Amino acid sequence: MLIREFLCLVEHQGMLFHLKYPPEDVSSDIIVRSSLISALYSFAAQVENDTLDSLKMEKETLLFKKSEGLIFVLFLDSSVNPDWFKVELDFIQLQFFKKYPEKEWLKDRLLNLSIFDTFKPFVNERLLFLNRKVSFIMLLIDEGLISEEDYQEKEMRALASIVAKKLMIKLQDQILALKLQEKDILNLVDKMVDYVEGTHIERTEGAYTLTCNSCSICNNMSECFFEEFLDIILTHLGYETHVTRDGEEKISISYSS
Repeated sequence: MLIREFLCLVEHQGMLFHLKYPPEDVSSDIIVRSSLISALYSFAAQVENDTLDSLKMEKETLLFKKSEGLIFVLFLDSSVNPDWFKVELDFIQLQFFKKYPEKEWLKDRLLNLSIFDTFKPFVNERLLFLNRKVSFIMLLIDEGLISEEDYQEKEMRALASIVAKKLMIKLQDQILALKLQEKDILNLVDKMVDYVEGTHIERTEGAYTLTCNSCSICNNMSECFFEEFLDIILTHLGYETHVTRDGEEKISISYSS
């Protein structure tokens, strides 16, 4: 997991809630660690008159976001660029304040921490999806199919075009070695889909169906990475394609010789 932990602290007081990946029982040292993190953040603000946005260590990077007396902390594997997670951390914080507008944590009384448990499933879902997306992007970067600059500057459909074309070049020798029977070509396409991230893609006879609400890669159907990816791959292999949409959840890409 690229995401290790998520922590929400009340500045100068204590912890509101904590999530760990992979899920484990909260260890006893989380209370001590949360106090140290809060003290570290306060040190930067009071002694250095500065804001602590991130802290990079050998194995982990801590990403911070503070507002309304709360400090949100995301623990990341040190191999990943923390900038890729800032937008999501901002969004989680915004949704937290919408869900708890009364700002219970600022009141001078003992908090019932269980009232914040209802927010954990939302955070958990968002972070797991984000972990999949960034893992996928890092795979593409590691394989030389896109650059980090591509990911930061281009939309998902543009990335799909780059990936599909580079992947076809890498696999050209395998394609030429096939006897160009339909089952061989489609098996090769399936391998390409699995290679990229095909958990929400199903192939039936003559069509691929993409279940978009199960995909963590694209922001919306209009920017569907896999629609563009499959369309380019199938066209390159000599198929005619036709794309249809079923509401806001499914995209069907039919193909024929």
